Amino acid sequence: MTRNDAAADVTPRRCVKYQRLPTVSVYRRPRSVNDPTAVPIEGTASGAHNSLLVQALGYACRGWSIIPVIGKRAAGLWKPFQTRRADEGTLCRLFSRKGITGLAVVLGRVSGGLAVRDFDKTNAYLTWADANPAHAADLPTVRTARGYHVYGRLDAEEYRTLADGELRADSKHYVLLPPSLHPDGIAYHWTVPLPDRELPPLPQSLASNHVHAHDPADSAYPSRPSRPKHTQTSIAWWTSAIAATLPSGPGQRNRHIFELARRLKAIKSNAGPGELRPILREWHRQALPYIRTKAFGESWVDFVIAWKRVERPAGQSFLAAAAAAEAIEPPSIAKKLGYDGHLLRLTALCWQLARQWGEIPFPLGCEIAGKYLRVSTRHAGRLLKALHFDGVIELVSKGRKPRDGLPGQASEWRFVGNGQEQT
Repeated sequence: MTRNDAAADVTPRRCVKYQRLPTVSVYRRPRSVNDPTAVPIEGTASGAHNSLLVQALGYACRGWSIIPVIGKRAAGLWKPFQTRRADEGTLCRLFSRKGITGLAVVLGRVSGGLAVRDFDKTNAYLTWADANPAHAADLPTVRTARGYHVYGRLDAEEYRTLADGELRADSKHYVLLPPSLHPDGIAYHWTVPLPDRELPPLPQSLASNHVHAHDPADSAYPSRPSRPKHTQTSIAWWTSAIAATLPSGPGQRNRHIFELARRLKAIKSNAGPGELRPILREWHRQALPYIRTKAFGESWVDFVIAWKRVERPAGQSFLAAAAAAEAIEPPSIAKKLGYDGHLLRLTALCWQLARQWGEIPFPLGCEIAGKYLRVSTRHAGRLLKALHFDGVIELVSKGRKPRDGLPGQASEWRFVGNGQEQT
């Protein structure tokens, strides 16, 4: 059998109803509490290769055409799967190839009219989500390396390039699915999970170059005044905090509730019961299949205790600050000084770290800053010196390198911002 014959062997067989295996958020252990490489990567306990195959089979049973990828490129010929979906045997063969880093879904008619609105930038998605909170809450959404993918259905195949991304709804395009790894090392993950039912239609507000407010005439999405407005914090933060702390099996509930409390406190340390209870209720709903303690009240009590125990979310403040630095406008001092590129991003990061740590100096070393900016440690040190010289940050204590068996310590800073950005 030739390679082309093998690729064309995609005649659908029976679709086995696969039980979705529990996923677990695996973290690269940081070398310090501020290591930005502690990025969650979804997987299963049975290993990366088996995880991708199991995920592929689960997605395939939704009627989607699934292909393996290496980086962002299809792992081999994928044109046959633009018209016919791979069956179980074909998927097993395709995902046995070495070097597979993820999986993708072919869009359009072959996947039941699947359509994806690709937001290239986080701010564009947040603007749309604020204007359309009901849609943002219901439509399955994936956090990508640069922005977001919002999933839905369209009757006709279509592809359009928009001002802030793309509308992909034809079989000539595909998108990566969780838990794929982007070439930059960032894992795709669901912020709004897939429903057990058929996906809803993609609203008109996602098919335009402009952000539309909610249209009351859109009967598929009636107005929901009881649902809280999706602010930048709610969309960008607590959904990802939930996704990163869901347990994968019994015996993990308490530990993951404490981790959820740490992440939420890093985001909004003054949040009250009225804000926290709905967040925990959503976490409990998603965690319910994998925990033994089913009563929400028990989890709420454990969460309240954890919330009070977390005095300072030191281990998570970098993660929250780094994400906030990418999603929220930088401080005005950066614009006043004409910063761009690395200096602009580093200023935004320092500002967010200062907000997370409050009156306590925030730790930030050259190595960690370099990893965040994707520059060398030496260049990151030069950038920090520039911010110090400009009066944006103030050095409180100089860090030290590991030696004589003692761990290293990051330098500690205060965000001064010439007295303009201390809140």
